[in-house]
Amino acid sequence: MKPEKQPILSHSPSGSATEHLRPIIDFLTAQGNPPTPRPSYLRLNPDGFYVDRDGVGEFLFEQPLDVEAVQARFDLPPSIGFTRQGDLWDSPNRKGIMQSRPDFSKPIVWDL
Repeated sequence: MKPEKQPILSHSPSGSATEHLRPIIDFLTAQGNPPTPRPSYLRLNPDGFYVDRDGVGEFLFEQPLDVEAVQARFDLPPSIGFTRQGDLWDSPNRKGIMQSRPDFSKPIVWDL
């Protein structure tokens, strides 16, 4: 018998744009995927999301997300899903949970 999936709402009853995503973040962290330290070019909100000037928020992890484990554990609404890159994207709230990518805004320095 399969355990029942935990439902994820498409929004938070409190009006928060990220509170409904917290169970997924907590699950991934408990699985051993640590959050990434703050990139210098993004502002950190109290909820742990980095928000750019357009209001797009990202919660960044060091390792790739375990897509299969998240899909097995949570019942996601149609407005929240995975991209081809394995990132979780909440379209209405413009928030994502994803693996940190290298900062390509800095010049690459080659040690020769």
